[in-house]
Amino acid sequence: MKTSRWLVAVAASTFALVPIAPSGAAVSTFCAAGDATIVNALRTTSVDGYIGGSLAFRNLAPGGVVGSYSVSALSSEHCRSTSRLQLFAATPKPPAQAPPSGAVVTGVFSVGTLQHTDVVAVVKTGGATGIAQFASQTGVLPRHAGVLAVRHAANTGPVDVYLDGKRIASNVANRHGIAVRLTNGPRQLAITHAGTMTPAVPPIHVVVGDGSFTAVYVSSRRDGSAVRALTSTVALGSGYRLVTSDGGIFTFGSARFFGSAGNLALASPVVSGASTSSRSGYWLVAADGGVFAFGDAHFFGSAASLPLRSPVVGMKPTPTDKGYWLVTADGGVFAYGDARFLGSVAALHISGSIVDLAPTRTGNGYLLLGTDGGVFAFGDAHFRGGATQTGTTPIALGAPIAGSDYWVMFANGGRTELNATRAFLFPTPNPFPTVDSPMVSMLVTSTAEGLWTASGDGGVFALGNAGFYGNLVNTPHNAPIVAII
Repeated sequence: MKTSRWLVAVAASTFALVPIAPSGAAVSTFCAAGDATIVNALRTTSVDGYIGGSLAFRNLAPGGVVGSYSVSALSSEHCRSTSRLQLFAATPKPPAQAPPSGAVVTGVFSVGTLQHTDVVAVVKTGGATGIAQFASQTGVLPRHAGVLAVRHAANTGPVDVYLDGKRIASNVANRHGIAVRLTNGPRQLAITHAGTMTPAVPPIHVVVGDGSFTAVYVSSRRDGSAVRALTSTVALGSGYRLVTSDGGIFTFGSARFFGSAGNLALASPVVSGASTSSRSGYWLVAADGGVFAFGDAHFFGSAASLPLRSPVVGMKPTPTDKGYWLVTADGGVFAYGDARFLGSVAALHISGSIVDLAPTRTGNGYLLLGTDGGVFAFGDAHFRGGATQTGTTPIALGAPIAGSDYWVMFANGGRTELNATRAFLFPTPNPFPTVDSPMVSMLVTSTAEGLWTASGDGGVFALGNAGFYGNLVNTPHNAPIVAII
C-alpha cells in the first residue's frame, strides 16, 4: 500500500484510520480514541471517497453513511489528527490510489480524543457543495446513556429543535448543529423553521441506545427543495479485546486492559470470555470450568471442582453483571450468581455438540447453538429456526438488545439472521470472500446494529456500525484466539 498520512485498514464494510507518525517523530503520550462517520447529504449524487489519497469507500448513495472510523493513535502534542477527504461521482472501478480529477467535494477534517465527528458532504446556503464537520465531545458515557445530535446540512434557513415537546435549540443555521446526552429510550424529535411551529421535516421518532451516537441530518437538494431528515446510529467509545487460549488479553480501540491469565499455570486452556456491560471488566473461562474475573467483573463461582462429562465451551453474563452461565459441549448449563437455570440439553442425544449460549435481554431465557445448526430455546427465548450453510459449521450465536431474533455466525464468516420482523442488517459479504483462518467468536455492538467476528489467527472483521480498531494477524502471540469480547 502506498504510504500516506493515514493507513486505511479495510475490514469488510468498515475501515479504521490510523495516523502514521512522520519519520523520526516521537509519540510519547497515549490519546484515547476518537470516532468519525462520513455522510453523503448531497441527495442526488452517489460518491466514491478517498481519505489521505487512498480509496476508503465506494458508491456511497445519497443519504448514505459510512463508518464509524476510529482514530486510535493521535498526535501526542494535541491529541488530534487531520486528513483530507475527496468525494468523486461514483464509477464502476475507481482506482485504489491516486484519485481522479474533478472531485465533487474536497475538504479536510480532524478528530480529537473521545470526540465523535460527523464529516458531512453538504449543500451550503446558496447551493454550493462542501464539507461540514460536526464534532461532539462525548467523553466516557455512563451506563444506559447515549448521545442525540441534530446536524443542519440543507440549503434552507435556520431551524429550531424540539425534543419530546420541549425546545432545546433555536436558530440552528446551515453547517451547524447540537448534541445532547440522554438516557436510553425512545424520543420524539421535531425540527421546525426558526421562530415558527412549521415543520422543516416530518416528526422523527428515534431510540437512544446504550453507548450510541444517533445523528439526524437535515438535508436538501442544491436548489433547497426536497428537505428531509437522514438518521444514523453508531456505537461510541467502542473497542474490543481478543482472548487467547493461554489466557492472554489484547485490547483495541477504547477497550482497557485489566489483567489476564497469561502468567498463570492453567490446568486447562481458556475457551471463552465476556465483558461486563460497563466495559470496565471481563471474565475468562477455561475448558475445565475455571472462571477468572478482572476489573469490575465479580467472581460468582466456577465448575472447576465438578466432574464434568464434557468441557466448557462458553460463558455469558446476566444483564445485571451479577451472575453468569457456563455451557458445556454436551449441552449442560451451569448458573451462578443471579443467573437462573432454565433448562439444558445435556440429557438429550443431540447430533454434534453445543458451541455457544446467548441470553435474552431480560435474563429470563437463553438460546443454545449446536454444531449442526440446531438452536434450543429456554425461558422467554423464542425459537426462530435452526441455521446451516453448506461446507461450514456454526461457531457463535448473537442475540440483539430487543426483539426475539438472533444471528448465527459460521466458521467461514457466513451469517444467518433468524428474524421475522425486519431485513438483515449487514448481508454482504456473506460469507467473507477469503479467510486464512476459521472464525471462532462473534461480538454484537451495544446498539445491536453491527458485529465483530474474530478468526483463530487474530483477524477481526467488522460489520454494520462496528468500528475496526486493529487485529493480531501480523502481531506475534503465543496461542490461538478463542474469543472476542
